[in-house]
Amino acid sequence: MLTRTSYLVFRSGNHCLSKYLKEGFGHVGVLQSDNFNWIYIDPQNMYLNCTILDFCKTDNVPKVMKNLGYTVLKVETKDLTKYKKERAKFFKLGLHCVTVVKYITGIRGIVWTPYQLFRKLMKMKKKGRYNSDVINVTYIL
Repeated sequence: MLTRTSYLVFRSGNHCLSKYLKEGFGHVGVLQSDNFNWIYIDPQNMYLNCTILDFCKTDNVPKVMKNLGYTVLKVETKDLTKYKKERAKFFKLGLHCVTVVKYITGIRGIVWTPYQLFRKLMKMKKKGRYNSDVINVTYIL
């Protein structure tokens, strides 16, 4: 089975609703590596900011992000390229950071805030029962 590894990067947000969200969980982005570069996908106010980071494939970018004060989770999922049509329904509820991250990683379920997403993944890890397309979750120390 083909798998895809994504790193979810949780941080404080800088939008009007941030004051209502848990500290350090106001926003979430996705860090992925192709075979050449590290790419950071950052959903921002109805657009996607995709940045190719100035690191090579062998650098431990998730650890760098953790050292910068972000909360980082490694999420391994099934390769979802063949399920795009099925997953298109995620965007019916609006385009915000959690919806985009759920779409990219294939995580299913009712989750509205970055902290709810974090708790859902940590609960899956604790119980050892993964649903949807998630295979494994690792907390980056």
